[in-house]
Amino acid sequence: MSIMVWGSILAILLVLILLLIYISKQKQLREKDEYIDSLQQKLTELHDKLKKMEKRRAFRINLLEPECIFELIACGDQLLKRLKHKKGKGKIKDISLTGVKLECDYDLPVRNSRFNNCCIDCGIHFFLW
Repeated sequence: MSIMVWGSILAILLVLILLLIYISKQKQLREKDEYIDSLQQKLTELHDKLKKMEKRRAFRINLLEPECIFELIACGDQLLKRLKHKKGKGKIKDISLTGVKLECDYDLPVRNSRFNNCCIDCGIHFFLW
């Protein structure tokens, strides 16, 4: 066989290899795009769930985040008794008839049902006439 035939065979093989690589990369790219789409859909679903969780029963008044010193003054749970009369600094985000949204550096177990029976003093007192 002549060099021309070998060169043609080699060129065809090279084109086939490049074509296979291209097809493989396109498939990988398509799979990654589908994965990204599924993650975006899950993210949207989680955002919707979060919005539903954020709905409060009572009207909330947003504040200008005044700093406060809070103190756990009473708690019905024995496991949280050691926190009684502990103080900390925080910022009041909003307030309503059902509670106060307090931002602080402590990881308070507010989603825990044990913590629901606790009373926190933020230095805000309301008087009804």
